[in-house]
Amino acid sequence: MVNKVIEEIKELQIAVLKDMDELNQDNFSKVFSRILDRMQSLKEIREDIASRYDKSDFEIYEDDLLYLAKEIRKKYDNIIEIYRQKIAESEQRLSELLNLRKIYNYSR
Repeated sequence: MVNKVIEEIKELQIAVLKDMDELNQDNFSKVFSRILDRMQSLKEIREDIASRYDKSDFEIYEDDLLYLAKEIRKKYDNIIEIYRQKIAESEQRLSELLNLRKIYNYSR
């Protein structure tokens, strides 16, 4: 039973990592929603096994699960940084456009 739960967790973690690789502006809403759903499933499984099993039952799997969790966190941080940069670029362009508009209005 423990092996089945561990495999389910690993499959979900790997699916999240694959979804994060596929994430782009065109499919953001769809893929990010799927990522959130899978992360919620992982949370529910974690809560369930915490109440039903002893922590020592999972110690031999801990390194693999922890590695995948760290990879998810790293990719998530990278995604946040990419979108943070895009927002900063958009803010800069918007500021430039507003300044051009002011110049245009002043020249009338």
